[in-house]
Amino acid sequence: AAPAPVRTTTPAPSPAAVRLGRLSLEWVGGGYLANGGTGDDVVTVADVDASSAARDRRRATFIAVRGLADPQCFSFRTGDGRYLRHYELDGYTSAFASSQIFREDATYCPRPGVTADSVMLRSFNYPDFFLRWDGTRFGIGYFKDTEEFRTASSFRVRAGLARTV
Repeated sequence: AAPAPVRTTTPAPSPAAVRLGRLSLEWVGGGYLANGGTGDDVVTVADVDASSAARDRRRATFIAVRGLADPQCFSFRTGDGRYLRHYELDGYTSAFASSQIFREDATYCPRPGVTADSVMLRSFNYPDFFLRWDGTRFGIGYFKDTEEFRTASSFRVRAGLARTV
């Protein structure tokens, strides 16, 4: 008889590792998720820490709010009111738009990460896709049940690097 097909499933819900309020997301491979700053919508992983310039710490600090598309999930807002969202698989920060697609693109649901102290952020509207950093590009990627994918998609939720955003 032929072997049964291997099915991969997205991870089960994570314990409440993400909390409402100011936070920073440290990629498990090193560095923090950071927006490009006022008027720049590029998101990257930057080498920022508590001793970095105030501007850099603000770029790496977000405000977690109830998910715009689902209050059981989260949306992440920058200090100037933009939201972390995905568009055509890339990750950006964008000014709020009242469309349903924007609300869904800017909503993420936490799942267990590659380490016990990390979380993966599942796209609300593409439930098999997770935020990930591949070393050069930040965006969403289709879930693969591999160590490499889980590492690329795992972030530690830290206290905000900036006191204000």
